[in-house]
Parts: sequence; structure tokens; C-alpha cells
Amino acid sequence: MSPPKKTRTSQNASRGPPLPIKLYLVLYNILSFYGWGHVLFLVTRSLLDTKGDVTKSYGASSKVLQIVQTAALMEVLHALIGFVKAPVVTTIMQVASRIFMTWGVTYSFNVPEVRQHWAFSTMVIAWCVADMIRYLYYAFSLFGSQPGWLVWCRYTFFYVLYPMGAFSEWVLIVRSLNAAKALEQRLYYVFIGLAIYWPLGLFQMYNYMRGQRRKYLGSRKSTKKVA
Repeated sequence: MSPPKKTRTSQNASRGPPLPIKLYLVLYNILSFYGWGHVLFLVTRSLLDTKGDVTKSYGASSKVLQIVQTAALMEVLHALIGFVKAPVVTTIMQVASRIFMTWGVTYSFNVPEVRQHWAFSTMVIAWCVADMIRYLYYAFSLFGSQPGWLVWCRYTFFYVLYPMGAFSEWVLIVRSLNAAKALEQRLYYVFIGLAIYWPLGLFQMYNYMRGQRRKYLGSRKSTKKVA
């Protein structure tokens, strides 16, 4: 009698990183999940307490947002040293754009046109929901199994969250042009270039996620049909 075949779950688990690295990554992803959940709580509470006053969102959430988003730099390190099998260039693009918006725009320009604009609230909400789903998905993946609803959320919610987040980022970049020009003329032109590039960056990331959706959800559908 031939030995029983390993299930997909057990195969994924056995191919994972060594146990110490796996435990570290689980902890990192869980802490990141709760970190983004806390940012979402702060923004939501501020909007509810002020009856939708978006001008208060930055003051309510910025300090925690800066900590949580800066911690995402570890993802680049994880990809570079092989802790995770993630495309390094894509990871750098994702993290760098977030770091730029957090520190290069909303932190650097203390002007109402940026910090009190509605786009800050919608940007942060999109980031929070997307990353809570993403980190929870990663945590489950380390054990070689993901709930079906989580896989669906991971590869479906981006249809709304990516355009919502990227458009909000673009609005804030455009709103910061005058402040950049007042600070340094060359910086002003850099920001104009970024404003032109931003839709292209969204298009690239959007297509990447569409490909990932076909890869993961498409294979699940075909498996169900065969069964």
C-alpha cells in the first residue's frame, strides 16, 4: 500500500520557515494586525465623536499611525533576507509609498490643506482595512491554512480599497504642492512628478493583485468544479 498523500495544508506547513522564524513572523503579523486595528479604532472614534469632522482625524491617529507604518519597513528586510517568499521590488514599492505619505507628506507639511483634508481619513481607513486583512492572512498562511472567507477578502477587497487609498494619497500629494513649493522649488517639481506617476503605480499594483486573485481564487473555483 502506498503512503497517503500529504494534504495541501500539511505540505505548506512543512515547507514553511524554521520554527523560530515562523514564531517571530506570527508575532510580527499579529502585532501588525492589532496595530492597524488600533489606528482604525482611533480614526473611527474621532469621526463618531466629532460627528464626521475629518479635520480631527490626523490629531487623533497620527502618532500611532507613524509607529505602525514605520514598523512595516521590517517587511522589506523579511523579503531581502528570505524570511518570506515575497517579491522584493513589489514589497519596496508598497512600503516606500506608505512611508512617503506618512512622513514625507502628512508629517512634513503641517498645513490644513493636508492634515485636515478628508483624503487623510479615507486614506488611513483604506490602509487599515487592507492591512488588517493582509496581516491576518499572513498569520494563517504560516500554519499552512487560510479560512476561505479570509482568502476571499484578501483577494477581493482590493477592488475598492486600492483605488480608495491611492486616490486619497494622490489628492494629498496635490494638496501639498503649494507647501512643497514654499519650502523648495525643486521639491515642488519632485511632487509634481510623483502626482503624475501615482496613477501608474496604482495601475501596476492593481494588475498585480488581479493576477494574484486569479491565481488563488481561480484555482479554488476550478478545484471545486473537479470535486
